[in-house]
Amino acid sequence: TMETIRVGVIEADKDATACFRNPSCSKPGAEIEILQMVFHLMGQPYEFVDVSALYNVTVDLGELIVENIGGGAANRPLSSTGLTGRTGDSQSVGEFERQRKWSGMMGLITRDIVDMSGISMRITEERATDVLFSYPTRFFQSILIISTPSHLCSRSFIFSAFSSTAWAVLIAVLLCSFLLQIGHVLIRRSLLGRRSCDPRSVVVLLLLAMNRTFSAPKNAPVLSHAIYASLFILSLFVITQLYQSMMFSVLASPTRVSLPFVNLQGALDAAESGSYFFSAYERQALLCSSDHICERIDQLIASNKIIRRTTEDEITFDLNHGGIYQATIDGEFLKDDVSWLDEQTKLQIALRDGTGTKHYGAFSFNMKKRSLKRRFDRALGILYASIGKITTGHGYHTMKEPMAKYLDNDVFALEWFHLSEAFVLFLFAHLAAIVIFAIEVVVPRLLTLCCSRRSTRRVLPRIVIIPSEAEDRRPSTSSTGNPFLSIINSIQFKPTRRDSFVP
Repeated sequence: TMETIRVGVIEADKDATACFRNPSCSKPGAEIEILQMVFHLMGQPYEFVDVSALYNVTVDLGELIVENIGGGAANRPLSSTGLTGRTGDSQSVGEFERQRKWSGMMGLITRDIVDMSGISMRITEERATDVLFSYPTRFFQSILIISTPSHLCSRSFIFSAFSSTAWAVLIAVLLCSFLLQIGHVLIRRSLLGRRSCDPRSVVVLLLLAMNRTFSAPKNAPVLSHAIYASLFILSLFVITQLYQSMMFSVLASPTRVSLPFVNLQGALDAAESGSYFFSAYERQALLCSSDHICERIDQLIASNKIIRRTTEDEITFDLNHGGIYQATIDGEFLKDDVSWLDEQTKLQIALRDGTGTKHYGAFSFNMKKRSLKRRFDRALGILYASIGKITTGHGYHTMKEPMAKYLDNDVFALEWFHLSEAFVLFLFAHLAAIVIFAIEVVVPRLLTLCCSRRSTRRVLPRIVIIPSEAEDRRPSTSSTGNPFLSIINSIQFKPTRRDSFVP
């Protein structure tokens, strides 16, 4: 009589293990169907063990932990880099080797409580040390699940019509042309000997330079300047028409949905800023593919910025309130980088993390079941071509429909987010005009004061005695009055320069 195989099953994936508790269920789950067919080909008796009900193992396929390190009483999770992900603080390698222990389904298999897992798990180097893996049945990719974003990308139609390089070249050409005209005006004024210190000369100089751009200066070659002005006007016409066309195309193009991030690194930035937060099950590890990302995940764990939940309803509640849930999915189910998690409800979207982890998934066995694993692989090889059809067919996992990143504009009309950039530019133009106006009031006063100090020389008084006409017509009173009074009355003070002063 063959030994009955104990298959541990977790209701972690409804499509994979939908109703394993009911033997007569027509759709027990894709992976349950695969196991039933493989064991039928093997002629092997088996039984499903509900590890959730018997051992309180929920949504935990197995994370490596360290028990009672340094005399501590509590178990502490052990971090590992690469595909295993991050669940807690790292420990030393020596303690890791001496006190190796697993949680969840891996713990049940290593402790010989069950013989194999009834749900595929990712193949990692740490797990392969303690369990046996069958032939890979799936290829999983990392995804980030968030609520459907409601924000739309604002259109920068004023500045986005040209690239930054095009703007830089255009501004540089205009400035060079303008500076050439200013230099021409300065040279002509220097040759004519005009060195006036009039404060208005700066404004006049700029106006003259602008006028020289299109009008030929005196004694200038007419033909060459005509060619220059014609090319300048033609270039401006072409550039303005191109700019107008590009600006309208940006406005009339379909509206793009604003995604808060597209990969795990962007999700970590959002979590660190506080705009989003990570939500995960107890003992669920966040997967990371580089040391830098793993260190950032450790920092989130240390700062308690990852909310741990026990039920799917709690995870869904977090998703609707700014939560991020990292999961893995069979790569066959994703058509695009952004897909609906459920096309019917359209409440959450799945973002394929292009920089995230990619790994194979397989069934795991106890190290003592090598012969069982070899027989299982031979039977699984017969069904290998049908696994994809089982997982994607007849009501199980279906292809995730891509979410339209762009919204078609049936009726085009300018809205506030179209005009916001123009309004901001208009506001800055007014502020610049106010600043220039203030400069125009202050700078002329300073220039006038400076010019007056340079041109004004020292003025000394000169005493001139001029006979008064009234004194000539008045009767002589010299015999009766003060003889000095008439002299004082005739004295007048007139300013004179130093070079004309006569003592």
